[in-house]
Amino acid sequence: MIEAEDSANDLALVKFEFPSSPVTFRLKPAEIGEDVFAVGFPYAGELGLHFTKGSVSSNIGPENDASLLQFTAPVQQGNSGGPLLDESGLVIGVVRAILVPGQNVNFAIHAGPVRDFLEKNGVNAITAASPSEPASPSEIAKRAKLHTVRLSCVNGAGAAEAE
Repeated sequence: MIEAEDSANDLALVKFEFPSSPVTFRLKPAEIGEDVFAVGFPYAGELGLHFTKGSVSSNIGPENDASLLQFTAPVQQGNSGGPLLDESGLVIGVVRAILVPGQNVNFAIHAGPVRDFLEKNGVNAITAASPSEPASPSEIAKRAKLHTVRLSCVNGAGAAEAE
């Protein structure tokens, strides 16, 4: 069930009754050149959970507004809404758009507006001031699997289903 929407940032708060692991948002903005990992379910989930590595290529506008973060981790249609993680597994953004499919010109919403949206709607976001010790990509992928679920819109009336 959709609890809240932010159409300007393409965000929705969806409530489901199943166990999950909370995420931790990083307070420090991502920096150009920093390694990132995109997590999601491209191609309607046919590939299962998809985990790719890239880097931050641009910060478009200041942190804590509706601006975007550009990154190079490969994403496809279906990755939207998935987390963009730093090298310690902290959320630094939410995948939003692909400029040109296959070109790795991808965008994520900065973590700041995502945290603000959650807190405005009664969800206490867990935060960390800065990255902790880097984790191996396989460890980050294992942790991401605990809090990333596939969500599909069923119709235009706000119904959704999770897997």
